[in-house]
Amino acid sequence: MQQIRESEELDLPLEIRKLLVAVDDADECVRALTWCMENLYRDGDEIHLLHVVPRLQRSSSFGRPPIDFLPQQDPVTHDQLVKKAELFIRERFLPKLQGLHPEPVVHIVKCEVDTASIGNLA
Repeated sequence: MQQIRESEELDLPLEIRKLLVAVDDADECVRALTWCMENLYRDGDEIHLLHVVPRLQRSSSFGRPPIDFLPQQDPVTHDQLVKKAELFIRERFLPKLQGLHPEPVVHIVKCEVDTASIGNLA
């Protein structure tokens, strides 16, 4: 009976793994990214950073269950939170990932009710 060989023995490219690290502006998140890079990352892996912009109002404050989603009530403050997220990701996380191929991908979830708001940081 012929044994199935490892993909490396067959000279087939290994599947690109995608590693997702949730980030906010906390030192623990920087440590999580460092741990991921030291313990999980292999050359060629794709690193994804994910940040979710927090809600400004919780639906539970209106007597609704917390699973209800409310649109942002204050667009100015919401835009400030998005800009702050872009800034701390550029300053705290992207420098640690310079030189990787493929380049890291940043996802910023800006709104709970619209999947089109999920965007990449250029």
